[in-house]
Amino acid sequence: MSHYYKITKTDSITIITLLFSELSIEEAEHFKDDLYGIISDTHNKFVINMNKCIFMPSVVLGIFVKFNTKVTEQNGLMVFCCLTEQVKTLFEITRLDKIFKIYTTEMEALAALK
Repeated sequence: MSHYYKITKTDSITIITLLFSELSIEEAEHFKDDLYGIISDTHNKFVINMNKCIFMPSVVLGIFVKFNTKVTEQNGLMVFCCLTEQVKTLFEITRLDKIFKIYTTEMEALAALK
């Protein structure tokens, strides 16, 4: 298990719970490699649970944008849930809240992907 995230699978949905409150640029590179490695034809629906994140460097935002592109190429979907106030504000400032579907709870996010 990575110290960056925890993966839980339910039906055809992969839940990625981020375990970091902050992530350095070097750590972000490792996270990106791990994240891109889990996309497949059979598991292409993702819930990103961000309940522990208080700071999100721009490099991580870029990773999510690229990850979403890769997921979409596999005819998949990616949604976010449980954003902290700090990350929610960052998503609003960068207008990523207009690009990504964001849900208040993990249960709402799972229901949206079923």
